[in-house]
Amino acid sequence: MEQTNQQSIQKASFPIKTKIAAWLIIVMGGISIITVAYLFQSFSTYFPHSFLEGIFPFFKITIPISLLLFLLPGFFLLKRKKWAWWYAMVILLIFATCLVPSSVTAFFSYYNLESAFFPIISFLLIFFTLILLILDRKNFFKIQTSSIRGSQ
Repeated sequence: MEQTNQQSIQKASFPIKTKIAAWLIIVMGGISIITVAYLFQSFSTYFPHSFLEGIFPFFKITIPISLLLFLLPGFFLLKRKKWAWWYAMVILLIFATCLVPSSVTAFFSYYNLESAFFPIISFLLIFFTLILLILDRKNFFKIQTSSIRGSQ
């Protein structure tokens, strides 16, 4: 009897598209932290100390914000949390809508791809992650609800 119950309550496999999307979100968070650290390091070599005192609070705020915006939903998506899926969708949609005008403006104002490279690549990465999450949402919610039932 005990063995039958254990066999019927098997942990369902995690959807691969959601797993890829979660890792992409984590990578985006890591890239944003590295970018902020690089900007601070480059500012410290080219600008005087008085200027750095004015912008240092910006750098102190942006690292925790990037942790909250990217790393938090990425890790909790891997933990199968439903709220993390919704949180990731909202954050990614906000960033995608912000990056479209900036990449189009940067591309058409200078007529070169170099100035728009980072916004365009960022938009494509965010758009690809959104598509992966949307395509696999039914499987994620099915797995998410079955894991809740299995733990009770």
